Amino acid sequence: MKLISITLVVSVLVLMAGCSSTENNEKSNLQASNEQVKKDDRICRIEKSTGSRIGRKVCRTPAQIKEERRIAKEMIRKSITGGRLSQKG
Repeated sequence: MKLISITLVVSVLVLMAGCSSTENNEKSNLQASNEQVKKDDRICRIEKSTGSRIGRKVCRTPAQIKEERRIAKEMIRKSITGGRLSQKG
């Protein structure tokens, strides 16, 4: 019984150590990408797609980010108004 409890404690400690090392690795990758952002004026971040836990590094210029936001807002506006460009009273 004592051997089982010791094995359980060691297993939990190993799992916790593995999880923390993954988090530190992601942070160091993000810091490295931030250094590159300063060099070529792009903004990089890890984006997770719907239905997946795995992130993907995506780099864009500020102009690209602004354009994507504009398109997203336009799509939301169209979905709310039913695709009509303007409402005439």
